[in-house]
Amino acid sequence: MKKTLQNILVLGSKSDIAAATARLYAEQSCALTLAVRETDSLEKIKEDLLIRGAINVDLLEVNLESVKSIKSFLKNLDPLPDLVLCAVGYLDQSQFDRASNDI
Repeated sequence: MKKTLQNILVLGSKSDIAAATARLYAEQSCALTLAVRETDSLEKIKEDLLIRGAINVDLLEVNLESVKSIKSFLKNLDPLPDLVLCAVGYLDQSQFDRASNDI
């Protein structure tokens, strides 16, 4: 029997790729947990996902550069996700400057 995905964890939810993927899962009536360093700007995304059909949308803060933050995040993660989308990355200033010059 094929297991259906019900609980989706999205790390780095502010990225365009993460938001677009979350919308696809919302349309499949999944429960979504959006995890970012700061949740302040995610309310509009949350509202959009609920309108699109997400059963529930939780906003959680986690700093993936901090082991303490990750441990606390994992300890409080309930329910455990069926799928984790990791859309985080690190671009230091010199890499950002080079990428901007290439455009």
